[in-house]
Amino acid sequence: VQLMQRRCSKILLVLAASDPHDDLGVLRSTMQVATSRKLGSFYDPEDPRRDIEILLDRFKCDKEMTFLHIGIVYGWDVLGTGKSPHGDLFVVKMRLPPSKRGQEVQPPLEEAEIRSGQPW
Repeated sequence: VQLMQRRCSKILLVLAASDPHDDLGVLRSTMQVATSRKLGSFYDPEDPRRDIEILLDRFKCDKEMTFLHIGIVYGWDVLGTGKSPHGDLFVVKMRLPPSKRGQEVQPPLEEAEIRSGQPW
């Protein structure tokens, strides 16, 4: 909510709360607080017409999803001017996709590998 008050264009949220069933309760309640304070509204960037709850439910069902990308429209444009700034919320939840289970832990990347721009 604090970063929305500052109208940050990019927000990274790492969820580490106990949420074994991927209900995203902390995220959902925070989004409700933001909308009740009229700081902004949320949408699915893949299809802005789709209710954001569908994206959150999809994350719960699709265990291969490693992050969520949620769009933000700042402010409460009741006149429909379309001039409200936009932002992006990226949410990472500490969970292991089923396809990665049993995979050996890879060694850390060296700085030279990162700077080379070559795929790992």
